[in-house]
Amino acid sequence: MILIKIYQNLFYRVYSFHVWMNKGKHGPMDSAYLLVGVFFMFNFLTFLLVLETLTELKIFKFFIEYKLTFAISFLVMVEILGYFFVRRNKAYLKIIKEFKKESVAERKKYSTLAIIYFVATFLFVILSTMVWGLTNKT
Repeated sequence: MILIKIYQNLFYRVYSFHVWMNKGKHGPMDSAYLLVGVFFMFNFLTFLLVLETLTELKIFKFFIEYKLTFAISFLVMVEILGYFFVRRNKAYLKIIKEFKKESVAERKKYSTLAIIYFVATFLFVILSTMVWGLTNKT
């Protein structure tokens, strides 16, 4: 349940930022769930990089050999996540309505946490890739 709440919170932050930046044009709902899905996938890949670095598993050799299969699987997973968490039964309307009721203090707190999440994910991807690259000469 906590993962769903985190997903919804991140979805709303990206959605509201997109609406603010583009005046609601160019599909803010689609952009929001795709971006959140991409960052969740970055977290998964970072976990796999750390796991491979700490163990003898050769996980990324598979990804390197099957790039197209991995890319298609990734897109399908993002679409499935988006469907179940956002599109199904127009759940995005409920998410938006729920988060619009936030107080200013809550909005500030959750927006700060979302920014920290996005920055930390980006930094962890870069750092884990660097460490993996230094420890694996594939």
